[in-house]
Amino acid sequence: MSQTTTPDIEDLFSSSEIELLIEGLALLLDRKTEALQGIRGSALQPAGQPFQPHDFGIPQIEGLIARLGGE
Repeated sequence: MSQTTTPDIEDLFSSSEIELLIEGLALLLDRKTEALQGIRGSALQPAGQPFQPHDFGIPQIEGLIARLGGE
């Protein structure tokens, strides 16, 4: 049985590319956070419950930023 290994991010991208990825993810996070805040202020709700950060992928984006060494 063979095990699949995940390469380190540093093996795939240069440090300047990682910085660009972090910057892009940070912008995406800002937009998703703004969208969540905007929709929470509207009457739209899925099945009577308010939208949550995970509905917009916010925790996943934060996790990716952290894995890349961003804040």
